[in-house]
Amino acid sequence: MQEAIRAFHLKLRPDDQLWFEAAWKDFDGEKCMFNEALDLHEVLSFGKYVWGGQMLPDTIPILANGCGDYLCARFGFDGTLSEIIEWQHEGSNWRHYGYSICEALALNRWEYRLIEENNSENFPSPAGLSPVAAAEAACANALESKLKEACHRFGGNKLANMVGVEWKEFRLWLPDPSEMPVPVRNQLASIIGIDPQEMVMQDWDSAMRHAESTLQLRADLAWPYAVAGRALERSGFADMALKMYEAGVRKLCSSTSFTNTWKHTFTIGSKSAVDRLLAFPVDALDPSAREYMDAVTSNRLRQYWVAQSETAATQGRIETAYKCMYAAGWDDLYTNDILEILQALGLLAKRANSSTLQAILSLHISTVP
Repeated sequence: MQEAIRAFHLKLRPDDQLWFEAAWKDFDGEKCMFNEALDLHEVLSFGKYVWGGQMLPDTIPILANGCGDYLCARFGFDGTLSEIIEWQHEGSNWRHYGYSICEALALNRWEYRLIEENNSENFPSPAGLSPVAAAEAACANALESKLKEACHRFGGNKLANMVGVEWKEFRLWLPDPSEMPVPVRNQLASIIGIDPQEMVMQDWDSAMRHAESTLQLRADLAWPYAVAGRALERSGFADMALKMYEAGVRKLCSSTSFTNTWKHTFTIGSKSAVDRLLAFPVDALDPSAREYMDAVTSNRLRQYWVAQSETAATQGRIETAYKCMYAAGWDDLYTNDILEILQALGLLAKRANSSTLQAILSLHISTVP
């Protein structure tokens, strides 16, 4: 196993090193969301469990939940394990799960307990979680509403039918149920037997704090920009909301996490920041946001990112070129010509002298269907 680790030029902290070398064999998956430890010799040697062209191309799967989703170790240019992410096979979206395997295992067990106990009083996160993962969970919890709970209980489409509204309109009220027309709100609350105000209650102040704390730690995730921008809009700070959406609009659509359903449409490139920016005059947008929005609305998102990558490469900014080509594939994944994106990433990783990313990309390329 040490030979395989050396072949990928991985730089692992002691606890992570132990997991890769042998600890996965002794993993007890009882009371865990991801309860199947993967044989890392098979992963690194044969690409088993790697979904090439779908999983993030700088990741190695380490745990599975038996339903097609995986926890994956993600690596940087220098071979350092940068984070653990949860990869969701439906839609290929992902979210941060920890900065080490220990942090990821702590979240793995805690999320299992939350689902088993189904008790919001036990929500406060335990010690040992990544601060980003803890903030994301707390933010999502602050925005849960009784309306959302009712959707889970009765079915969203059924609730929409109860009040004579199409689901495609009804679902747009879920991120911020206070936007539901009062007569519809009162009618639905009466039908399901809950106080109308209680049904739409959310804690946006707390959500804003958690989003801001995340932005101090990570600038690359889409969800905190969506939350912060929406919170600013609700408070009447349209100009500040505009700047927040502009700052977040080019972040990967695949990192929208619990805000993924906030988008109005389900076309390539659609996400909350895009939808909200459409409400602002085009000439109010800064040039980079306007260019990105043009690419989305003209359905040329991949071409946009490839062009950005080629420009950066020509200027000798190879790591930037790599990140833009990465976005060409995983801003909002669709698998057409994804092998070409992976091969381009491999060439850029080579130019960046990243033996680790080259090796991981080779693994992903070999498993593309």
